[in-house]
Amino acid sequence: MSDHVFDLRLSAEHNPEDNTVTTMSVENLVEGSWQALDLCETTPGFLIFVYSIFACHHRFLWVGSKDREITITASSGSIHLVADEDWHLQHISTEFKATSASGSSSDEDISYISEKILNCPVSRNLPANVEAGTSVVIE
Repeated sequence: MSDHVFDLRLSAEHNPEDNTVTTMSVENLVEGSWQALDLCETTPGFLIFVYSIFACHHRFLWVGSKDREITITASSGSIHLVADEDWHLQHISTEFKATSASGSSSDEDISYISEKILNCPVSRNLPANVEAGTSVVIE
């Protein structure tokens, strides 16, 4: 058997008045083709689990931004997750790019937001041996 690999990407618009997400679309890479992720009763459970990690990370991107008084107007991101043949998580990496109404953010802001993302409630419950990383760019 081989590893199980999951790749998702998202695009979101944010309301600059209250710094909330107004729309979000998520796609799943299936056999080399991006397809809209439609969460329903037939969605495989592990894919829902991957989405929950990704959604939590995205939520804490904008929560962390709000904490630092950074107003996000749009964001995009991706998650790459690898589980071994027995479905044990091995590696998770997320990348986010956000557009700020006020321009670039400081290194301290990015560090704070990245730490916030990696300590979201879902990530805090992952096994300690899982390699996890995130990259954040705010322009």
